[in-house]
Amino acid sequence: MKHIVFLIYIITFMLGIIVFTLSALAYNRSKSKLIKHLLHVHGFFSLILIADILNLYGYAFFSRYLYMFHFFIMLIMAVSVIGFIAYLYIALYEITYTQIAKSTINAFGVISTFLICVNILLIFLGMNQTISLGTAIHTGFFSSNIFMSLLLALFFYLTYKQFDQIHEEFQQAIQIIFKITLVIIPLSIILNLTSYELSSTYPIALSPLVYVLINSVILIKGRSYLMQSYKSEENKQLTYEELAKYYDITQREFEIMELITDGCTNQIIGEKLNISPNTVRNHISSIFKKIGVANRFELINYMIRGQLPDSFDE
Repeated sequence: MKHIVFLIYIITFMLGIIVFTLSALAYNRSKSKLIKHLLHVHGFFSLILIADILNLYGYAFFSRYLYMFHFFIMLIMAVSVIGFIAYLYIALYEITYTQIAKSTINAFGVISTFLICVNILLIFLGMNQTISLGTAIHTGFFSSNIFMSLLLALFFYLTYKQFDQIHEEFQQAIQIIFKITLVIIPLSIILNLTSYELSSTYPIALSPLVYVLINSVILIKGRSYLMQSYKSEENKQLTYEELAKYYDITQREFEIMELITDGCTNQIIGEKLNISPNTVRNHISSIFKKIGVANRFELINYMIRGQLPDSFDE
């Protein structure tokens, strides 16, 4: 049985390495901010997986300092969960081309600090035998689990509120990942409450299963986006002359298109061009109608990949 468990973990990490390598290559060529944020998400998710596995099997390698080892892993788990959630939200704002409010950043900072303080307090109480060491460790991992579950629920709520602004490829991937999360998160909390890892001879963490499923979704649904990003360096960006000729784009509209390509929000565009956000929205609406795109993602495809309509390629 232990060999089967070990094989599962090997396959899990191999798949993760493949996805991370493809994403890194795509970022190296395209310098896409979104891919950069998703690389951070993947990195922190990998740390969560490693911490989860070490929590289950650490006794086999660190039996002499077992509790100190578990306390260390407990803090690593908390920090990894915070990093994972933070970059997941940053990626969401990048996909929807919206700006993160300062109040949101402050709220996340307070909640994250609270989680770290709770874990440090649990370590202190455990070391002073105010509560049992086992209870301290179990509660620490459970607090990280609850933190991640609640903020993931909020993440999907915010995502579906802005679903029409997200490109179709991302919509499909998000829907699948949501269904996976909907099953795994409650199951994970139940297993944590029942102390499953203490009663099983060869406990298997749920994180490897989630890791494999999500990486598989990325490979299947995100492959075309990664390949487009990888090849984007070979394409030329459309010029003002081309856009003015084929779409009757004005100089001001072209300036706004360039800023959109750079990832600027309406507010930032307005500040850079000394115009109001409402004027920016009107210009963007005009651009969408002239070019025939539905959202910013499609507009950026036109801009950075030189994708003129087939009838204009001659």
